[in-house]
Amino acid sequence: MNRLSKTGLGPVICNPAPSFINFLPIPALDGGHLMFYAAEAIRRKPVGPQATEWAYRTGIALVLMLMVVVTVNDIVSLPIFGS
Repeated sequence: MNRLSKTGLGPVICNPAPSFINFLPIPALDGGHLMFYAAEAIRRKPVGPQATEWAYRTGIALVLMLMVVVTVNDIVSLPIFGS
């Protein structure tokens, strides 16, 4: 067994799901920053502050809505509620 398997950190370090989610083109995540850099490269000028703020607020709202949906789904699937 290697050292990561013995400590139990293997799945935490080797799981690609968090890195995939982080690179989605949602402005609050790294993928959103890459999206702004790509838009700046194509337009040859930076995205305006009002558009940037709108995009960040929309991205945060989407992430928060996803978290609420997943949490409600997890709570409803508990054995207490008959699932």
